Amino acid sequence: MDNAHGDFTGYTPLSKDKIILYLYVDNKPTGPLLIEGLKNKVNRAWVVGNGTKLKTDVVGKLNWSIVRDLLYIDLLK
Repeated sequence: MDNAHGDFTGYTPLSKDKIILYLYVDNKPTGPLLIEGLKNKVNRAWVVGNGTKLKTDVVGKLNWSIVRDLLYIDLLK
């Protein structure tokens, strides 16, 4: 799931309407999930199946910079 830097490297399909990005987490994480390089704003994150909402935190948001945001998702324990 994560590489040595903590980035998410799992399967990530996009919905047909290109609105929802699915992240398949196949093991028990030991900390927040890190997603790098998103251009779009994340409106919400939830667990598919039971609808449990997940807390998200965007770090490094600089409108003038070409560096993409870092998104952290707190997964259930």
